[in-house]
Amino acid sequence: MVSTADIGLSNIVYTLLAGFLLFIFSIICRRITRSSISPAFVFSVTWGVALIFLSITPYMGFYSIKSNALLIFVFGAILFSSSSIVFSAVFRKAFRPCGLSGGQIGLLDFKKLLLLFLVVSAFIVPLIVNSILEFGSTLPEIAYKLRATSITGERVIPGYLAIYFVFAIFVSVLLIYAVVNKKLKAIHVFLSLMPFLIITLILNGRSGLISLILSWIFVYLFCGGKLNIKVVALFGVSAGSVIFFGAVLVNKVEVSDAGVWDSTYYIIAHIVDYLFQGPVLFSRYFENEINVRENWDTLNIVCHIFSKLDLCIPMPQHQDIATYGINKLGNVYTFYFAVFPRYSYVGLLFFIILYSCITTYYFEKARAGDVFSLVISGFLFSSIILSLFKDGFGYSILLFVEFYVISLLLCYLFTRRKRPSYNLEH
Repeated sequence: MVSTADIGLSNIVYTLLAGFLLFIFSIICRRITRSSISPAFVFSVTWGVALIFLSITPYMGFYSIKSNALLIFVFGAILFSSSSIVFSAVFRKAFRPCGLSGGQIGLLDFKKLLLLFLVVSAFIVPLIVNSILEFGSTLPEIAYKLRATSITGERVIPGYLAIYFVFAIFVSVLLIYAVVNKKLKAIHVFLSLMPFLIITLILNGRSGLISLILSWIFVYLFCGGKLNIKVVALFGVSAGSVIFFGAVLVNKVEVSDAGVWDSTYYIIAHIVDYLFQGPVLFSRYFENEINVRENWDTLNIVCHIFSKLDLCIPMPQHQDIATYGINKLGNVYTFYFAVFPRYSYVGLLFFIILYSCITTYYFEKARAGDVFSLVISGFLFSSIILSLFKDGFGYSILLFVEFYVISLLLCYLFTRRKRPSYNLEH
């Protein structure tokens, strides 16, 4: 049994108090914004709930979070949420929804859009499957080799096939919107997306698929959906299944010889480990308790672009492995690790405010019905929640540019244009 001396009782109390502080602050943000999906509310409630859970995890073998790291987590959440509230108020009073626009969501022809997705998938998915089969003869072998290849930075599939994933991700969010608004049947969309979702899990792992599921949740709530028990269970099981089966594919969890109860324990333990290791690892880094390379950089995507001109060498995205608990190894370090090591406190202040304002801007534009902003807001929503273990803001810049191009094309091709009316009276 773990003693309180081993886990640091004072750190647990501080973590619990910090979690409740942010949770109460999130309720205030909810009252001000009058939205349960506003960036201000989501960021503070995500970190508040996470810290409350992290006050318990030391009893599960996790290391405790130290007070210095707690100050960064609390300060970052309050700064992000406060900046969002202020920007939203200024935006509504001083600006009309303008800027990048991909068309109005209500004018899209979703049936034709679904048909296009099916046609494109019918041609591209077999080519992707053929590329995948070159990595092995069994699914675990293929998944392991794909992951090993991606870690080295090598291209897993040809570039022209990789574009399909960007297209499919963007379209899937619009199709979920159509289902929620009863413009398409759920079973038709589910069956259409299934091949894409399976190959995404195999090729890109769990993180991308979790981000997509969270984007769908955003769309559901954005359209007025309620978080009842059925919906929470559906999305919880979906996300949990993705996390667990993604781990099984790359042999992070072994359940082949385990019984029902043991398997259930492994599933729950792995999901908890996956969700909450980030803040602990950042805390250990911040306190110099671990020595890891500082590979993450929120502007690394800019370096990727300049690397095409041989002007920059991008850093590998995969971070060093370190211990976050007793016999627990992980390599995710929260959003803060992509900023603080290279840009210090001033950079942290700048990027938190910047990303808060950008997220709020597109959230307000999505409210105005803009297609591009709706999809972007969904992924920024997921980036906020996944800030517990990665930077989904800076690392998604190029993806968002690709989304914008796709939104222009799709809105041009599938927007229903109103017929002109003629006045026949003289």
